[in-house]
Amino acid sequence: MSAGQARGYAKREHYSIELEDLCSLAGQASNLFVEIGFGDGKVLASLAHERSDWTCIGIDVYRPGIGALIQECENTTLDNVHILETDAISALEHLPDRSINLLYVLFPDPWPKRRHHFRRLINEEFVGLLKDKLATSGEIYVSTDWEDYANQIEMVMTSFFAGTSLESTDYRSKTRYEIKAEQAGHQIWNYLFRRCS
Repeated sequence: MSAGQARGYAKREHYSIELEDLCSLAGQASNLFVEIGFGDGKVLASLAHERSDWTCIGIDVYRPGIGALIQECENTTLDNVHILETDAISALEHLPDRSINLLYVLFPDPWPKRRHHFRRLINEEFVGLLKDKLATSGEIYVSTDWEDYANQIEMVMTSFFAGTSLESTDYRSKTRYEIKAEQAGHQIWNYLFRRCS
């Protein structure tokens, strides 16, 4: 963890929320954005700045990334960002039904070895839980640079959601991981999912 990230992480009490407070916070939000696994937080901070009237929640356990996001919030005086330092399933379980207006899951860990595939975030359990949490007109954006994970994402997500493959990511800034993947020549799969009903 860099010195700047450590300074940010030390201020986490100003941004952190507990699981037991999540339902109340989400219930008071006129619009709710959630990012699962926000990396260095730049995408989340950018969206929070553009949509200052939204409640924005980042879910992650990576402390350097949490510190980086908090530093970004401090530097840009963002006051609509909340951080939940826990796993995604626990967070979703505590969110009210039909509460998420916009969800980003950008480049989740692909767990490339076959024996580790069960650890992948986007699976039947995750999608079964998520289907109840997405608002009626809510949207889910997912990106990966692993082809077999892209196939899995498309298969499990379209069990409950209508899916579209996206050619452009103009709707958001690029993640640091994404830039590195593009420089390495990796193909990237981007998806938009919406409720079927």
